[in-house]
Amino acid sequence: MSLLQSSRHQITLPRGERAASDARQRAIIDRMRQWSDDSLAEAPVWSVILGSEWSHNALHHRVECSSGSGTGILRLDGSYAAEPDEMDVELLIGSEGLSGGGYIGPAWGILNENNYWYIHPGARELRKVEGGTETVVRSSLPAAAAATRWRLQVRGDRLTVTADGSAYLDDTIEGVPVDHVGVRTHNAGTGIVWIDHVSARYSGRPITIDPRSDTIWLAHREALGMTSIYDDDFSGTTEYTALSGTWTHSPAPNEFLRCWVSGVVSLDTPGVLTDTDVTMTLELESGQYIGPAWRIQSSDTMYFVHTLDRQIRKLVGGGASILIAGGGDEIDQSVPFSVRVRHIGSHITVWINDELWLEGDDDEIAEGLVGARAWGSSTIDARVHDADVSAHQYREVAVAPFSRWSLYLKSVGSASVRMELSPGDDEWFEVPDGAIDLVAGAPQIVEIGYDAERVRIASDSDDALITAIIRGVY
Repeated sequence: MSLLQSSRHQITLPRGERAASDARQRAIIDRMRQWSDDSLAEAPVWSVILGSEWSHNALHHRVECSSGSGTGILRLDGSYAAEPDEMDVELLIGSEGLSGGGYIGPAWGILNENNYWYIHPGARELRKVEGGTETVVRSSLPAAAAATRWRLQVRGDRLTVTADGSAYLDDTIEGVPVDHVGVRTHNAGTGIVWIDHVSARYSGRPITIDPRSDTIWLAHREALGMTSIYDDDFSGTTEYTALSGTWTHSPAPNEFLRCWVSGVVSLDTPGVLTDTDVTMTLELESGQYIGPAWRIQSSDTMYFVHTLDRQIRKLVGGGASILIAGGGDEIDQSVPFSVRVRHIGSHITVWINDELWLEGDDDEIAEGLVGARAWGSSTIDARVHDADVSAHQYREVAVAPFSRWSLYLKSVGSASVRMELSPGDDEWFEVPDGAIDLVAGAPQIVEIGYDAERVRIASDSDDALITAIIRGVY
């Protein structure tokens, strides 16, 4: 990114008590850029995934593998943004005295020895290994068996690879991973493979803020993953609220929640959620469809899965819209089927019977209850056999002050803004000489000595939207 203007400020503020973050502030922190940029001269930490002959050559500042016949996988350890969507990696790698088709190539998405992607420079192929099964993703790539400097860039589903500065692969590939970088090597005889330098950068999406009202929090929040908080097979008395229609609890031995007419039901437990992962087993004996509903705020405001038309829909004040269409195979709703919905931040993923069915983004409805929606033109019989609800849990992490942080700004349209800082309470301090004139499409950078909890981009403009990225250095 070209930085057309740069201004530096130093400010020290009294520390205050950290205030609670709302969902938007948490999402902003999740998308903060985090960097790992290492030279082997400083001996970065590696994990040996496969092979046993990897060693660090302190004299030449490189990692070597001098094993005989076999495959080796080495992964670079380091921190990166949770679920990053961009990756930019450079590797300086090579080999000496290999025989029998031996090679070393870049690898990424390395979860374990049975799950990763890699480039086979000898075969001129991009390959992936899933569950131990190897498949060719792209073939007939340029000859690069002798290449030593590789660069991998992933932005969304776009993969761009260069070898020794020349174009090697530039294509859109669904599901390409964006993390866990390393190398894969195979040696059919004697010889050495080596890694002399690695630079790895990961990032989240830039976020767009409204400079009239939005606050960016510099406090860090650590995701603890999905935690199950509600699991019920409806074998006993279950607390629920029928928002519309008639829902009854079926006693044993037919243990399920039943809807006799079109309607919406919400489960009283676990209560209002933002980020949610819900799995339900559903069945429709008569009627049009039954599907999970979430972020339910009333009978006419929610997200729900329309299992008949294979869509994710949104109701806001009774107005329905189709968010995502073109789902997977048609569902036989006359037999029990499993539906899983995962809605984290703005990203929605739906699985039917453990198969990926629909995926997209929306966050207009920020939070709500979890339940189900059933529909039919007359009397129906729709059933919920069980429900398992999890929520994305976060932990506030005490963060040592950044020694410096940078704020990257880009405006849609021209705007005059000012930067204000807060120690964590309700007081705001305008940065001296902090007025910034943004020209449409022209990125700028502001670097500041950081001793504040929050930063706010303030503006008197009614239509200014600013794309902002924060990067901090300890």
